[in-house]
Amino acid sequence: MTDLTPDLVLAKTSKGTREIAERLFGLDLRLRRALILVDGKASLGELIRRAAGIPDFVETLRTLVESGFVAPVGGRAEPEGGEATRPLAPDPAEPESSRTPQAQVIELARQLLGEHAERVVARIEAGGAGAAELGMSVDACYKLIRLTIDEKKAEDFLRRARRILSAG
Repeated sequence: MTDLTPDLVLAKTSKGTREIAERLFGLDLRLRRALILVDGKASLGELIRRAAGIPDFVETLRTLVESGFVAPVGGRAEPEGGEATRPLAPDPAEPESSRTPQAQVIELARQLLGEHAERVVARIEAGGAGAAELGMSVDACYKLIRLTIDEKKAEDFLRRARRILSAG
């Protein structure tokens, strides 16, 4: 069992990313909310502060670790602005083509936006996984990112998301 200390950093495994994108495993709302908060960058202490409204948050994270949805990253929390490392025991790499376009766009949002990704991810999830719905979600997310986060990141998101959509 992983020792959940305040400086531990957790990241979603590919199973966790797939659950966010596709709801394959049917997590209850409490587990899903906790999974959404895990970004591979914030320490457990920071996650606990962010999750003030989730009862038994540490036990919820422990369940996610034991179930393979999240895993500890290779090191402890990085100084502000540092990059988190990969999980110690990552899931076997999935070929990009085996993931749905929606899952790929969600992963793109998380990579580009870090801690600011959750509103964008929620919008992508709510929009649906069909090609037309996902295209509309990407356009809406572009506007959201442009207005609330950063214009350059919005342009990068739109360009890369459209590439994903055209390949899918």
